[in-house]
Amino acid sequence: MASSMKENTTPQRILSYLKECPEGANIIEISKQLGVGRNQVARHLANLSQVGRLDLFTDGNNKIYRLAHRIPFHLFSVYPKGGAIGFNRSLLVQEVSERALTILGCSESDLIGTWIEDLPQPLFQELNLGSVTRGILDEKISTPHTVTGEVGGRFLEISLSPCIFDDSTTGVVVVISDLSDTEKILETERLLSDRFDALMRESEEFIADLDANDRIIRANYALARCFDTDPTNLIGLLGLPSISPEDLLLIKQTAFSDPNTSGRTSAPVEVRVITHDGKIRYQKWLAYREERNGILWSLHCIGSDITEQKIQDERIRLYESGLSAIVDERTNELREIIKNLKSQIDGLQRIEQQQYINESRYSRLTETVSEIIWETGEEHQFTYVSDKVQESIGKTSENLIGKHFFDLIDDSVGQARALDFVSLLISGKPIDRMVTPIRSVDGSTRWFEISGVPNIGPDESFQGYCGIANDITERVLQDELKTELLSIIESAAHIVAITREDGFFSYLNKAGRKFFGLSNKSDITKACFFSFIPESDYQDYLAKRAEAVEIGYWMGDSTIMSYDGTLIPVSQIIQYHRHESTKKSYFSTIIRDISDRLAFEQELATAYEYSRMLTEVNPDLIATFSVEGKILDVNAAVERVTGYHRQKLIGNEYFQFFSEPEEIKTLHGKVLTQGSAIEFTAEITHKNGRKTPVIGRSVAFRDQSKNMRGVFATARIIQPGSEEKSREKGPKKLKDKLRKPPPG
Repeated sequence: MASSMKENTTPQRILSYLKECPEGANIIEISKQLGVGRNQVARHLANLSQVGRLDLFTDGNNKIYRLAHRIPFHLFSVYPKGGAIGFNRSLLVQEVSERALTILGCSESDLIGTWIEDLPQPLFQELNLGSVTRGILDEKISTPHTVTGEVGGRFLEISLSPCIFDDSTTGVVVVISDLSDTEKILETERLLSDRFDALMRESEEFIADLDANDRIIRANYALARCFDTDPTNLIGLLGLPSISPEDLLLIKQTAFSDPNTSGRTSAPVEVRVITHDGKIRYQKWLAYREERNGILWSLHCIGSDITEQKIQDERIRLYESGLSAIVDERTNELREIIKNLKSQIDGLQRIEQQQYINESRYSRLTETVSEIIWETGEEHQFTYVSDKVQESIGKTSENLIGKHFFDLIDDSVGQARALDFVSLLISGKPIDRMVTPIRSVDGSTRWFEISGVPNIGPDESFQGYCGIANDITERVLQDELKTELLSIIESAAHIVAITREDGFFSYLNKAGRKFFGLSNKSDITKACFFSFIPESDYQDYLAKRAEAVEIGYWMGDSTIMSYDGTLIPVSQIIQYHRHESTKKSYFSTIIRDISDRLAFEQELATAYEYSRMLTEVNPDLIATFSVEGKILDVNAAVERVTGYHRQKLIGNEYFQFFSEPEEIKTLHGKVLTQGSAIEFTAEITHKNGRKTPVIGRSVAFRDQSKNMRGVFATARIIQPGSEEKSREKGPKKLKDKLRKPPPG
């Protein structure tokens, strides 16, 4: 039984060992490290490699195994800004996303099962993606591998990475993003995405996003650390890790308690979880849902570990409940001492015994509190440090006994603070929450908030310090990140502002001050955003703010006035915020000038109207058809000849309006095949049965990517006795002309 259990845990032990050994290991090293036979290790390694959990590298005769970092293909299928194509190890298309079909302009049946070199799309040949894909499969090219280039007039970004399909087979995913018109916007998005990833990475809170099926689509490092894993290993899991289905349902019910609160956070829910190492922890979770078009898109969950808070609350409760008992105990002891003065030795023994109990309590207390408890002698050398210090700086309490505080201070990053702390130590004055940099074993800097009081002996002499220290490194780093983020917002080209409910500014970045004519010395809190709204748009703007209050945000186009009274069309986002603790509300807004875009749209509309008028006044018949033969557009001459209105014609096959539809259909196919112009004569049938002879030309037209888009045709009515009519005597029937082979 024990052997079977050990056998079942061997794959997980192999994965855990290779995670600590990123350079990889061979069978002998793994067998020796785990204490498991080579044959058994070899069998498990083969299975793990087959399902894509491990990668195999060959170094001469030595086989090296490493952890495989592959992402499930279905995660790429929901990527909104690029299309994904999955190739299996035979370089055949196995899966493809809808977005990829849109970018490539083809159907799923055109791609599935096709070899990469046979794909009709030119980008696979022009960017040499076939050889790159082979290199990734053969582990000769590191990933993710990104290729950019211009193909068919479009600027494309191609990213290639290893992936794993739903059937557990492995391959390579090619993500295609069209950046033709949005390179600057994409660069900004990448910067914001990097900043978001950094915030996700550094956040102390747990963050997880669930899709509509309760599967994790995003998780941060804080949540992954609770289970000694990487965030990518949580992607695709059902529900929140270690949280029971009942607790998850409670979180969801709270988030869905009011159908009109899409985007708002729910009341916090406290849950009890068991971590990967068997410890019981307590967490508090908040959730809010994101809906699109009234359909649940995702559920955003934010949690935090409240175990220490629980312990502290319990400690306070026990302290308060035990205080009365301690007072009674001391009172009884004093009565007993008075009663037994004649038994002084016995009384002293009881006092010594109680002292021992108190010392034991103090010792246990120092090991359970979250703060580091420390004590120094008169020369400032450590005489006691609690074991919590090892979690922060990597040094044990035994290694610190006898060493000085000065040996730990890192004056390379905070010299002024370090000097202030040293000066305070030497003076022997109380230390009150002083922030000090401390150097850890790995050379990194940790920030501590240190407090302490001097120990004064019976002779009023200084005998050292005793105090506590809190590791606030993460808080300091978060403050630095907030400062950097504010710097980015301040230098942004768009207007970023925060206003109170009465419209007065609380914050305005540099671009906003310039737009509204406010200098850096101006008090923005005395300026009101409402004064820059045109009077005719004021009520409409209040309605937009009301919508932001109702659903959380408003987004659209509006008009505002600059400081000189000029009306500027802008694109604006208004977001509503409310502090749960203070119950105060405020609005944030981002404003972008769209004057150039509107001017361009007006020019485009004018050009379209001009082109349409030229077509309508032309006496010849003009029409465009799709590749399938459907009518896309016609002019007024076509309406007169067929007897049908333009809206009735569009969308119908045009062959049916000729007296010989099959011959016209054959001509249509020939035009698409040859691509060149073809002359024809035919008869168009009016809805009342009248036939009109015409002579015309058809030619195929393509888009900028050289893809066939349809057929453009013009025709002229053959008038009785005209030259065209004479030319048609002894005419070549349309089918005769089609049978004649093309020149050359």
